[in-house]
Amino acid sequence: MLRRANTDLGITMVLITHEMEVIQSLATHVAVMEAGRVVEHGEVFDVFAHPQHAASRKFVGTVVKGVPTAGEAAMLRDRHTGTLVTVSFTDGAASQGEVFQSWAPQVSSSSWFSVGSTRCRAGPSGI
Repeated sequence: MLRRANTDLGITMVLITHEMEVIQSLATHVAVMEAGRVVEHGEVFDVFAHPQHAASRKFVGTVVKGVPTAGEAAMLRDRHTGTLVTVSFTDGAASQGEVFQSWAPQVSSSSWFSVGSTRCRAGPSGI
């Protein structure tokens, strides 16, 4: 209903929410606040693809699945030997499988990958 009001009627909306799924699907721009101050703002695609502030990374991490938190990465390192490789892509030109296939021959067999992706109103992004 909100998207329809925006696109069909040309109504601009300001939403205040902690639900990044709503921002991801409806918004074109986002401002991230912490302690009553704007700590980052920009187009949703840019903030989701390259969050600069810790608060932004925390919020984006709730909707971009597959990106290990610092605690998860530490646990994975305790359980597995080798190198953790995190792949980031933002233009939607490749699928996760294509990204993995292109990188796999270049890294040792003891490496393991973390690839997450999501789609926002502006297009796909991943970390």
